[in-house]
Amino acid sequence: LKSSASMLQVKQALATQLGKPELLRSCRLVERVGSSGAFASFKDTEKIGSRRSLLILGVDSLRPAGEEDEVQHTDVDSAGEEPVAPAASYDFSVAAPRVMPEKPKRPERPAPPTLSLAQTLQLQRDLLQGFSKPEFQAQKRNLEQTLRATDPKKFSIERQKLFLTVQSAVLPKYGFEGSPRGVFDMMQQFESDAFVTSSEFLQQGQLLNQLLFSAAPTDAASTEHTQEGKKPPNQKPKEEPVIDVEVVLRHAVEDDHPRDEEARVNVKSNATMKQVKEALAAQLDRKDLLKTLKLVHRVGDSGAFASFKDSEKLNGRHSILVLGAQSLRPAEEEALPEPSPRKAKVDDREMLLLSVKDCIALQKDLLQGFQDPAFQAQRKLLQRTLQHQDPKKFAIERQNLFLSVQREVLPKYGFEGTPKGVFDMMRQFDRPELVQNTEFQQLGWVLNQLLFSEESEHDGHQEPARRAKQEQPREVEVTLRHAVDEEHPRDEEARVTVRSNAT
Repeated sequence: LKSSASMLQVKQALATQLGKPELLRSCRLVERVGSSGAFASFKDTEKIGSRRSLLILGVDSLRPAGEEDEVQHTDVDSAGEEPVAPAASYDFSVAAPRVMPEKPKRPERPAPPTLSLAQTLQLQRDLLQGFSKPEFQAQKRNLEQTLRATDPKKFSIERQKLFLTVQSAVLPKYGFEGSPRGVFDMMQQFESDAFVTSSEFLQQGQLLNQLLFSAAPTDAASTEHTQEGKKPPNQKPKEEPVIDVEVVLRHAVEDDHPRDEEARVNVKSNATMKQVKEALAAQLDRKDLLKTLKLVHRVGDSGAFASFKDSEKLNGRHSILVLGAQSLRPAEEEALPEPSPRKAKVDDREMLLLSVKDCIALQKDLLQGFQDPAFQAQRKLLQRTLQHQDPKKFAIERQNLFLSVQREVLPKYGFEGTPKGVFDMMRQFDRPELVQNTEFQQLGWVLNQLLFSEESEHDGHQEPARRAKQEQPREVEVTLRHAVDEEHPRDEEARVTVRSNAT
């Protein structure tokens, strides 16, 4: 399959290979959910991405149609009745077990080990060492030259056997079987969230991909390696494997937008932020977004955002916040009233940026208001009476308290004394010249402490570094969705507010 293949294309390839077109109606590609034995289905449109092993439900056998007929004939008992196979899930890395009801059940296979990040990185390094050996690479090049174009199916089988010569020696050291099943178990481990966020894990994974799946290098390139005495794993890959990925875009601030409005675009995994913008503008048929849209990420706990540069790569991100988009709906679906002159005026004014000096002066004015003893007394009272008893009301009342200072300060600098004005101010604060300004960042840290620190932290005269270590958990919003949508309304979800250290 192509690395950009969808789950539907995986099903189609399997049905073709086994000669069983009926699989397209019955089989489901799934993944394990938790340790309870539950499964969640992949949607047909979902891309395989970096997955190299999948589980399947709804298939009696993964043998080709002709071979299956022979086994069924053999398994008919003396009464002429076929034994009924128990429901099972299968993976593509091993052949389906033959049903032999007259024999006792085989003992359950022990669960594969769970590796730490350090163990996983060492496993990758051991594989890199084996795959980079000259004799292994020579055999791989020979297969590519003799079989890849002439007999792709045999090429795939022989290449997998070659990979296993290294894997069978390495995997048992880490508790996996030295077999295709062990490789499958290892790949399942590699999809853990704890690993895919590690830059070292991703870098070593790219090197492994280069060693195993890149085209055979030219003789000149091979000679250059020998002359320089460099090992392939330490060489920076010239071309990283590129796959199709889906990126979800949502409003960074939802006050003026429909709740949970989002857009999804498909781009290459090496796409830049500019290309993400272009994909969104093309999908929504709204070229104006190229001028106004900013892709951002949160900075700290104060509600500030920092912009991505247009040249910055996705680097594994699958969700991005946006500013400057009135709507994420396609142009033809929008049925919004014409903006009022007041809002148009605000939009025009937003283009007039404050100087760094003015932004720092604005921060100092806010500091003066937030430091007021009466303000801090009200803030502490809210924490004591509502923070744990009614978190939702606490968040609302705290925001109203903040606004009692902001509405006095912001109009002096051309902003509305409203939540919209606060949003406009935060958009100013994410500019690179401010993010890199030491005084601005220091004042921002103090503002953060005045507004969000726990009462015990703020009362003491602690040093900033010590205070930072003692920062308390904060409220976060968690979105919950069905793992399988088949029996539920599409995209049904719930949102809950919990502490950031919640279990």
